[in-house]
Parts: sequence; C-alpha cells; structure tokens
Amino acid sequence: MNTDPNFAAAGGRQGARDLLIEVDDLRTHFFGGAGTIKAVDGVSFSIPRGKTVCVVGESGSGKSITGRSILNQVPRGGRIVSGAIRYRPDPAAASVDLAALDPRGHGMRAIRGAQIGLISQEPMAALSPVHTIGNQM
Repeated sequence: MNTDPNFAAAGGRQGARDLLIEVDDLRTHFFGGAGTIKAVDGVSFSIPRGKTVCVVGESGSGKSITGRSILNQVPRGGRIVSGAIRYRPDPAAASVDLAALDPRGHGMRAIRGAQIGLISQEPMAALSPVHTIGNQM
C-alpha cells in the first residue's frame, strides 16, 4: 500500500508533484482538403520525475505527432484541438500547460530544446554526429 499523501490525493495515482509531464486526453488533428485527420485522439499518459518513458506503436499510430504536440511543434495544417500537457520542471512549483502556450512565444521557446527535447524515429535528423550523446542529452 502506498502511504504517500500525494498518491492518495490523486485518487490512487502517482502524486502530481512526482510527475514531470502529464498528458491528459490530448487531441491533435490535421485539417485539409481531404477532411479532418485525427492523428492523436484522446491520448493520456504521465512521465514520472526521474523515469524514462518510451512510446511504442505501429507506423502512423501518432507517436511522432504526440511528441511534437508536447513540444508544441505541430506541423502545418495541424493543431492541438483539446487536452492538456502539464509540465512541472520543479516539484515545488505550479505546472505549466504546454498545450496552452503560444508555440512561437517566449515561454515555449524557453522550454523547447533547453528543457524538453525530442529524438525522432530518424536520430540522424535530431542528433549531431560531432557531439557526444551525453552532451546532447
């Protein structure tokens, strides 16, 4: 039995202060001539502080768009239509909803790359071969 008060307050889930990122009912859609494509449709998960989470799925299942949504870098034609992406870099501070930030605004730019990064399915597009992996992380 978990006796952590944050655990109990969260309805038996991991305490909110122990979570680095909490994605709640994320929906990212693309709009175009062919209609609406629901690339991410109701995804929820959390990343505990100090842990690694891997997203695994078939090609086209929305893994990359989920990652890009967390970074608020949805490609042209798409947008986050609902849900929350709560980011809490400091357990003592309030969380920030990344989905609500202006993708081009100072707040998101200060987080993207400096605090949160994405290594895509094609690591050569995201990683520099002239720097160590440790320095890039």
